[in-house]
Amino acid sequence: MEKDYLLLNALERCGVKAHALGFCHSESNRRYFEKTYAKGALYSYSFGSKRALYQGGNYIEKLYSNLYLFFWFSARLYKFLRARPTSAIIIPPNPLELTLPVMVLGKLFGVCVVPNIMEYEPALPSFHRKKSIFSRWSWALVTKFSDAYIVISGFLEDKMRQLSRKPSFRLPAMLPPQTDDIRSDVPDCAHTTSGAPAGGVPLLIFTSSQAYADLLGFCIDALSRLHDRNFHLVITGEYSVNARNLWMTKAGELGLEGKISFSGFLSDEEMRTLQIRSTALLMPLLDNDRHRARFPQKILGYMRLGKPVITTKVGELDEYFRDTDTVLMDESVTAQGYSEKIRFLLDHPDHAADIGIRGSRYVESRFNELVLGKQLAGFLAGLGA
Repeated sequence: MEKDYLLLNALERCGVKAHALGFCHSESNRRYFEKTYAKGALYSYSFGSKRALYQGGNYIEKLYSNLYLFFWFSARLYKFLRARPTSAIIIPPNPLELTLPVMVLGKLFGVCVVPNIMEYEPALPSFHRKKSIFSRWSWALVTKFSDAYIVISGFLEDKMRQLSRKPSFRLPAMLPPQTDDIRSDVPDCAHTTSGAPAGGVPLLIFTSSQAYADLLGFCIDALSRLHDRNFHLVITGEYSVNARNLWMTKAGELGLEGKISFSGFLSDEEMRTLQIRSTALLMPLLDNDRHRARFPQKILGYMRLGKPVITTKVGELDEYFRDTDTVLMDESVTAQGYSEKIRFLLDHPDHAADIGIRGSRYVESRFNELVLGKQLAGFLAGLGA
C-alpha cells in the first residue's frame, strides 16, 4: 500500500489527479498514511482486516462479511468518484469483493484503472492449484478489464504479458518522502533493540515476515559462519515474535547465543532509531521465481540514511546497484558467499561507510520521486488519462 501512495505523491506533484484505492488494516494505519502522503489524493479504509475475512467462523459468516464489504465498498466508491473527478485509479490486487466494484465503477465513470502488480504468483501454473476460485476470478477481472499495469520488475512484466497484452509501466521502487525526523539525533529508545548491546559492537538489522520466512534461516545460516567476528543482529517485524522461540534455540545450537535479538514490531520512531544506530541492513533474495520478481522497497529508505545494504545478485538488483560501489552484493546466492560479504563489512568499516554514502547519493537521484512521477504521468497520458 505504501508504494501506491508514493505514486500518488509523485503524480500530484506532476499535476495528475489520481487516486489509490487501498485497504488499511487499522485506524492508526489509516491515520499514518493520511499524515504522511498526499492530502486529498487517496482513498483509504479502516474496515477491519482483509485477512480476518477469510479466517474463523462458518461459511455463512464469511459470506455475510464479504457481501457486507462488497456493498459497503461499492457505495463508498460510487460516492467518492461522483465527488472527485479523477484521471486514474491505482489499485493493488485485492479480494474479489473489492476488485469488482473498482472495475465496474471505473468503466462507468470513464476512469483508467491501473493495478500496481507486485506479486508474480498468478502468472505461474501453481497459482491455479493453490488459490481459491474467488482469487482466480479477482485476477481474471484485473487482466481483462484494467487499462494497463504498473509492474515492479521486468521478470514480472514478462509473466503478466503471458496473461494479457495490456501496456505496462515498470517501476521497481520509489523513495518515500523526506521528513524532518530523519536525522542522526533521534533519541535512543532503550527497548528498541531488545537487549542488543550498545557501544562499538556492529549492529545488523533484518526485517522478517511470514511471507518470506525462508530468508531468516538464510541470514542465520550465514552468520553462523562468523563465530570469530563481533556483531549483533536485531530481527524486527511481526513475524520475529512468532519465530523467536524456534530460532533462539537454533541460534544457540549454531553458537550465536547472545548475538541475536528479536524485537517484534517497532513503531516508526523506534525503527528509525534502530536504523540510525545500525551498521548495515541484511536484505538477501533467494534464487527462485518469487524473489526474481521482487524489488524490496525498504532498501531505498535505509540507503537514504547512508548505511550499506548487503544483498544477493537475484532478479534485476544488479541492473540498479553495483557490488562494493553502492551495495555489497553476493553473486553466489549461498549462505557461505553471503557470510563473506558480511565479513568484508565487519573487517573494513571505513570502506563499508563509503559504500553507504555512495548508495545514499545514488538512490536520491535514481529513484527520485519527481523524475519517476513525470515518467508515470507521461505513461498515463498515453492511455488517455
